[in-house]
Amino acid sequence: MIENIPSLIGSLGFPIAMCLYLLWERHSDKCSLVDAVEENTTATQEFKEEIIRFTERCNGGKKAK
Repeated sequence: MIENIPSLIGSLGFPIAMCLYLLWERHSDKCSLVDAVEENTTATQEFKEEIIRFTERCNGGKKAK
């Protein structure tokens, strides 16, 4: 991508090249944010399941209400 920047500026102009770069950066940030949310969702679900198992053990095997 970095190698293509001078040719983009020469052929499209600086403002258009910067817009394309910023859109690309925003897309990259969005992808990493989506990954982080998915990981947190998985961790929260695992934590919930562990709490349920712990509560059942404390209640003598009875399901929590």
